[in-house]
Amino acid sequence: MGTRPYVIRQGDYLDSLALRLGIDAGATWRHPDNRELAARRDPNQLAPGDVIQHDSLEERRSERVHKGGSNRYRAVVPSIQLRVRVKDAAGRALSAASYRIEGAGSPISGQTDGDGWAAFSVGVWVTEVLLSLEATGHVLRVNVAHMDPLAEDSGVARRLAHLGFLGTVAEPNPDEAGDRLSEAIGAFQRAHSLPTTGTLDGPTRDALIAANGS
Repeated sequence: MGTRPYVIRQGDYLDSLALRLGIDAGATWRHPDNRELAARRDPNQLAPGDVIQHDSLEERRSERVHKGGSNRYRAVVPSIQLRVRVKDAAGRALSAASYRIEGAGSPISGQTDGDGWAAFSVGVWVTEVLLSLEATGHVLRVNVAHMDPLAEDSGVARRLAHLGFLGTVAEPNPDEAGDRLSEAIGAFQRAHSLPTTGTLDGPTRDALIAANGS
């Protein structure tokens, strides 16, 4: 059984790749050739352009089908847990807010917790859902697995943009993008009573994960 490379695209994550490619997610993450990626700790946060090595496709188990009879089988499709924090225009968390999730099969209804988090599960084939707030009628489009790792500037920028510290993620001038990212990190540090360095040090990283949820 040989090893093959796979180039990560936006929206890919290990659990979805395991289903699509027929590979073992845990064994793939522990593969010696993936140790550099595994240092990020979260196998479901991969960046576009990453190359992950996996063993060849596993042998598929076959089942007999009886002509003219009734054939039954059961398939277990893995799911992933999502958490989305809902806030109002002033940045205040909306607690006990009723919501409805569509786009993942049967609609899912629930309420946010005391900190405004909506938690729900979707199948790993789902790439996007709509979260509707019943009280206001607002509809939020939620992309699944589009958050790059914190080891990448794009991952830091997306989290800061979600939290309102960075207006846009994309910037045509790399030098200007770096300056804007540093300014946004500094603003986040001031808002969380951290030393204002403009760089993603350990305490800032931990605070960013806590504030964003990942």
